[in-house]
Amino acid sequence: MIYLPISILVTTTLSLILKSFKYFKINNFNAIVFNYISASILSYLIICLERNFLFFNLDYILYLLNQKWILLSFIIGIYFISLFNFIAYCLQSIGFSKTTVSTKMSLAIPSLFGIIFLNDSINVLKIIGIFLSLLSIILISNSSSSLNSKFSKNNLFFLLLLFLFSGFLDILLIYSLEKYKLVEKNILFDFFFVVFSTSSILGLSIILFLKNFFGTINLKSTLAGFSLGIPNVLSIYFFFKCLEFFSDSSFIFPVHNISILCLSVILGYLFFNEKLNNFNIVGITVSIISLLILFISKFY
Repeated sequence: MIYLPISILVTTTLSLILKSFKYFKINNFNAIVFNYISASILSYLIICLERNFLFFNLDYILYLLNQKWILLSFIIGIYFISLFNFIAYCLQSIGFSKTTVSTKMSLAIPSLFGIIFLNDSINVLKIIGIFLSLLSIILISNSSSSLNSKFSKNNLFFLLLLFLFSGFLDILLIYSLEKYKLVEKNILFDFFFVVFSTSSILGLSIILFLKNFFGTINLKSTLAGFSLGIPNVLSIYFFFKCLEFFSDSSFIFPVHNISILCLSVILGYLFFNEKLNNFNIVGITVSIISLLILFISKFY
């Protein structure tokens, strides 16, 4: 149970660090790439400490290449960096509010996946809780500018793709956890070492070949990225521990997503002077109600 609040706090910290990038004029893409490098190094150091072997270990690399999950970890690594680029494009071309709604509402996909394919429990209270959590995301992410902005068919298409891609990534993560027993077999860091390494190699390649588009590497972006890698690893670790503990993705994804969004908005108001409108306040209230209903549905 303790893993859930820790996961929410660490992931919220991660989002606040990302939010602060614009105030320090940090190149987002370059920082994210170095975040993956930092995360892969940290994952590998943890593995070395746990298993008491040297940092440079060819036998371990050969061991990884022979694992059944290696291909899936490569795919998720490519998916990570690709999805980030797509999110960045949507943020710049469509706007923060609509992009946030699309990514957070993708919780519906792993929730349905858990109910249909993993035999998650389902009752009226849980359905109401999930519905209210989706409603709260729309309200919390709303701003006066987003209400008055124009909306094209192309924007709708891109947001639909973002919704599907974000949800499918969650399904891949659930499948990996269930199929290969990553936490039970204590190979979670092995799996994500390969995932992060794949993302960092691909990201570095993109920077080197498209430096005119993404900008040259500088010390500020590098340090920001390396600092981001630590909460990134911890957020994934604790989230997977949550999934293992609750074994109910249709419960954990709504609770996790709306808790992070709600806490981020409140902290943004307190520390970044971000304004809250009536929709946001109602959304926070609805999110609290949805959390209570979801917990009642889980433990009643």
